[in-house]
Amino acid sequence: MTEAATASWSVKRRIVALFVLCGLLPVAATMLVSSAHVEDALVAQRVALLRGAASNYATVLFDRLSIADRLAYTVSASGRRPTGTEVMGRHFRAMVAIEAGRARVLFGEPSRMPTAGDIAGAERSPLAGGGRLIVFSDGQAATGIWIVVQEQESPSSQLVFEVDPGYLWAPHDEMPYLTDMCVITAWGQLLDSPRPPPAAEFGPSRSGTGDLKRADFKWDSDGVTYLSGIRELFLGGRFGAGSWLDDASQPEEYALEPVRSVPAV
Repeated sequence: MTEAATASWSVKRRIVALFVLCGLLPVAATMLVSSAHVEDALVAQRVALLRGAASNYATVLFDRLSIADRLAYTVSASGRRPTGTEVMGRHFRAMVAIEAGRARVLFGEPSRMPTAGDIAGAERSPLAGGGRLIVFSDGQAATGIWIVVQEQESPSSQLVFEVDPGYLWAPHDEMPYLTDMCVITAWGQLLDSPRPPPAAEFGPSRSGTGDLKRADFKWDSDGVTYLSGIRELFLGGRFGAGSWLDDASQPEEYALEPVRSVPAV
């Protein structure tokens, strides 16, 4: 092959390569952009699902608290103090009477003994015909959920019912696959969670400088990235207590599995 022919062949190869490159670059760019858009859409869809799951769980918790509150109020209104029944045992861990500033256990084994000072430091009063919801904490991760009811026959005494954790936090059937539920007070105190998000994520809620109650976020645990959707459980009007935050979390990899599996097809 002559030198001129070799140069001509080299030019042709470059032209062909240029045409191929011009054709592939837009395709590759489109695939990358499309993949990013699909991932964003999948994440948004999954977070919406998690927000719905958190909202459903908030409704379940409110119903369970309402049932416990109604039972506590009925016991108080009846004037009888049961020492232990099947119904009481299913809903309450303990029942304590506070009279003249002194606490006396009437039923069960409380996680801690409440005091008149604990009850006096509670938040707003609830609606008439119900009890006050109080979160007692001893500084540990676990906390006690209590319902305080004024005795009908003795205005100077109060009955305090500790809600059974097994009853309150029992999982319900409509939880999505691979979803963990975490419940936190509005000031950032953990109430129940198999895998709590980092405390830093709830800093805005504790300090009152952010609107975390409607926020969604990502967080990492043991090298796994999780998506979270949050809903607020309002307790002020019914129970005279601060709101709780229900956080539904799911591995991000599970949400992105449809698009991540495409290259393997």
